[in-house]
Amino acid sequence: MQTLGKGHGMTDENAKLVGAFEAVSYDEWRKRVEEDLKGAPFEKRLVTRTHEGLDLQPIYRCEDWPSDGDPGGFPGEMPYTRGARASGRPGGWEIRQDYAMADPAACNRAMRTDLRGPVDAPWIRLDCAGRRGLDADDKRAHGSAGMEGVSLSSAEDLEVLLEGIDPQETPLSFQAGAGTLALAALMLVRARKSDVSSQTLVGSLAFDPLAELAETGSLPGSLERAYEQIAVWSRWCAEHAPNLRSLCVDTGIYHDAGVNAVEELAIALAAGAEGLRVLTERGMELKAALLRMEFIFSVGRNFFMEIAKLRAARLLWSKLVLASGGDESSPSMRLYARTSGRTLTRDDPYVNILRKTAESFAAAAGGADGVATQAFDAALGEPEDFGRRIAANTQAILKEETHLDRVMDPAGGSSYVERLTEDLARKAWEFFQEIEKQGGMATALRSGWLLERIVRTAEKRRKAVAKRKDSITGVSEFPNPAEILPVRGNSATDAWRRATDERLRNVRAKPGRPVAFSFNLDPADSETYVESLLSAAERGATLGELSAALWTNGAEESAPVFVPKREAEDFERLRERAREFEKRTGRPPRVFLANMGSIPKHKARATFAANFYGAGGFLAVENDGFLTPEDCAAAFADSEADLAVICSTDETYPETVPVLAPLLKKAGAKSVALAGRPGEHEQNFMDAGVDTFLFLGCDALEILESLQQKSGVSP
Repeated sequence: MQTLGKGHGMTDENAKLVGAFEAVSYDEWRKRVEEDLKGAPFEKRLVTRTHEGLDLQPIYRCEDWPSDGDPGGFPGEMPYTRGARASGRPGGWEIRQDYAMADPAACNRAMRTDLRGPVDAPWIRLDCAGRRGLDADDKRAHGSAGMEGVSLSSAEDLEVLLEGIDPQETPLSFQAGAGTLALAALMLVRARKSDVSSQTLVGSLAFDPLAELAETGSLPGSLERAYEQIAVWSRWCAEHAPNLRSLCVDTGIYHDAGVNAVEELAIALAAGAEGLRVLTERGMELKAALLRMEFIFSVGRNFFMEIAKLRAARLLWSKLVLASGGDESSPSMRLYARTSGRTLTRDDPYVNILRKTAESFAAAAGGADGVATQAFDAALGEPEDFGRRIAANTQAILKEETHLDRVMDPAGGSSYVERLTEDLARKAWEFFQEIEKQGGMATALRSGWLLERIVRTAEKRRKAVAKRKDSITGVSEFPNPAEILPVRGNSATDAWRRATDERLRNVRAKPGRPVAFSFNLDPADSETYVESLLSAAERGATLGELSAALWTNGAEESAPVFVPKREAEDFERLRERAREFEKRTGRPPRVFLANMGSIPKHKARATFAANFYGAGGFLAVENDGFLTPEDCAAAFADSEADLAVICSTDETYPETVPVLAPLLKKAGAKSVALAGRPGEHEQNFMDAGVDTFLFLGCDALEILESLQQKSGVSP
């Protein structure tokens, strides 16, 4: 055992104290642990199996990661595990904020408000119509205009959206799907009219056609046509807009559909490899192509796993770049992070503030170049100013008050995190090779192979949530059945629609505006290709008209859809039914805690039972316990509860349950549960009238579904 001595900040006296302790080997510690476990298997009790298939040990040592020579390297050097730049992140990471209001004017007000605070860069998502390359008044956009993003059809809409925002000082990033290149044309025309050189524009007008295909199930043209657009736009940016990124790899839809960290890394790697092939096969040098790319990862609630995931992402990408012909001087991955959408809850939404703090911390500690923290009320509708302010200030505190940005790779050197990073990278590379064997990312999407794999992972995650192995505070654990949810609105109002329609009518009625637009779109000539688009945009072409020309004469691409799902949705459905029941009946559904004996005897299981039923929207009728089954049954009859749960100790159950359960049923209990495992008494208890048993690891979701049906909460 090494001990700190003089020269390491330790006094002679302290050195003597440390030296007085005998070194303890791992084997000796393991033997002591097994003695404390009293026969229970070490691997079962202390080793954690993750959704990624990794075994997390209870303790990590130097032997778990060979730190000699620091194989992780230094920041700014291959494999970039410890950071992309040698000087770290001067000024810290970029604080980003998501914006998806339907109304461009409302979106503009929100951005200008937030930019006066700590927000550095808006992240703007177009609505479903815009991401399909459709104008808001297009018949095909019916039902999708204003959905899940800002409605943007014309240069006038763009002017409203960006009024008062300087694109040279404020990095603007857009998620525009199939409308990306058309939006880029509108942006560049706006810049020209303002005498702003494209050389000074910063941010991202990047397209991830694979993620769009996975999210929507289709593209308005072929993937080949999408790749053509990306290559043209990337070559043009390399020459005229070097600070704009044009190709994006976004893992958000896969993350929200339920992937684990290994799968998310492999998918990002496969999509990145396909994007790199697209650009290099169409004439770009490798280094130039790398500079046009950015990666966006979602960061979930498994704190150390997410830190390791981001570190592993840079490691893996470096390995792929070297395998593609790069060298030690090749640019590192440009990596952004967004806090998870699937971990947001509608119930007890203020707990999301804590979730998003932990996720933001993990993203920053993992070395993200920019982080977007989702507002705590994002699952309820459009976030309000307060929600966005708390989200931005969460990151401001991490930077300005905890000074997390002043340390490069704060998790580096930890035997646990380094081992986890290596294990994730190894397993992700294996899965990446599986995707490549399918023919690459596009083929894996089209065939449904990747979706089938992810559905299996998502189902395992769903079962873990249902059994509360993956607990959700405020929803499946420690719920508040009496809470009143905050109400959030939506900017997709009639006033917004009228303003949008009026702007489009004015655009289409402009004198001299061509009735139809024809472009010289030769993908081999990026200069002419983009200039043709700009010329049409200057003459008044809308996003939909520009997109129609870009995607014309190509059959639509299709693939199975990845369905996003928040982890709390199943339990929240139960809570919503309970709220509807209360509206119908004038009272919440109730469960009577049939507590037997003194408080010390029933307290633990009564608390467990109250939380268990609370996750299903049942309000617990509490008491200090009863000495006789008859008194307990009489109290139940007066409680107006439909359900009862017996709470006491294993020692008292054999004598109490056979008497109490039938009395509760006779008093009107539609279901009687027992808090705890029945052991050898299961059949006797069921014969007495116990319908179900509540214990750690039981399928809480299935039991609560059944209890809601028995009590009339759900049909």
